[in-house]
Amino acid sequence: MFNREKENHLESVYLAYLDFLGFSNYFMNKFNSFESDPLYKSKSSEYKLRGKIKAAKYHYDNLIGGTITGPIVNFKLKTEYTKGRIVYKPDFKESIINSLVFSDSVCIWTNNDSFEEFNKLVIIISDIIKNSLIQHYLPIRGAISNGFVIVSNKHYESPNFNLFSTFYGDAIIKAVKLENKQMWAGCLIENDCIKYLENKDNRLSLLIDNKAIINYNVPIKEKEDQKYFVINWIGNDDDLEINEFDDRIRKWFKNSKNEDVKKKMHETQKFAKNVIRSLKEC
Repeated sequence: MFNREKENHLESVYLAYLDFLGFSNYFMNKFNSFESDPLYKSKSSEYKLRGKIKAAKYHYDNLIGGTITGPIVNFKLKTEYTKGRIVYKPDFKESIINSLVFSDSVCIWTNNDSFEEFNKLVIIISDIIKNSLIQHYLPIRGAISNGFVIVSNKHYESPNFNLFSTFYGDAIIKAVKLENKQMWAGCLIENDCIKYLENKDNRLSLLIDNKAIINYNVPIKEKEDQKYFVINWIGNDDDLEINEFDDRIRKWFKNSKNEDVKKKMHETQKFAKNVIRSLKEC
């Protein structure tokens, strides 16, 4: 049975691909957290599974709601009444950008390639990364590229199965490759994307002058650091303290003893220190 069909061919957009680092361990720990219930062992297998799913859903919704949803809906909430209680939920009618969440991966993309849309994307990604840091959720690593995307909202149903949307394009492929090669928490911008913006609109300098984006040596897996413009998710207040960010980043990475994770934590701390020091020198 065919339900609905909508297909968007967006020939030139800016797209951010984000990945929650350490998501597998986080999710499985939350999934199994129901086992701490003292009555757990006496329950049926079906009850145990329902409990695990409920615990996992609760923590996953908190993760997405605490990091991604707020900036996407411009922090607009709606009021609902549930079981006699007032509940505040994101008002998705107020969404200011496109998004797709799949497990630990998030795609956020604009409607076109205007400077205004790029600026909006930069602000949203900065808010998302900082939200995750403040709430001590999971470190986020990402990349921004530009190119085409095709979004097909065709939805078919059969008696037993559902066939959902397809989403593809060169902007996604480029962003995924760039995201995966970094050794820190943060978000770089594809060099070709910067060149495209420079040729298209001279207002890119406004983001550089305001330190919304920063030219930085990004740590790359098994290679020398490479120069990219990156999102400044630290902020630009001159009263920021290095020790505060050091402590938050350590908690962000759960103070892991894993050498690979420690390397990412160290590189993220180094970025925060560089940004804060440069702000104090201005």
